[in-house]
Amino acid sequence: MQLGTLIKRYRERADLSQRALGEAVGVSATAIHAWETGTTIPDRSRVATLAAVLRIGEPGYAALERAAQIDAVSKGAVNAPAA
Repeated sequence: MQLGTLIKRYRERADLSQRALGEAVGVSATAIHAWETGTTIPDRSRVATLAAVLRIGEPGYAALERAAQIDAVSKGAVNAPAA
């Protein structure tokens, strides 16, 4: 599953708007939208913050981390790009 799909799924389960999630993570709602649509991917340092805010636990964090790595490789990034 792609990272954006996971972020959106977890955000909706947490009943958060893109704006609310962005505020909690320290990015704009536009950045959340870009992550969810796969236009960009979050910086790897933000993945742990996303997991904490979304309260998805270790399995959810591991899924986000794997998806971030796969998306970074598929987009040609060595390290996931910044938000």
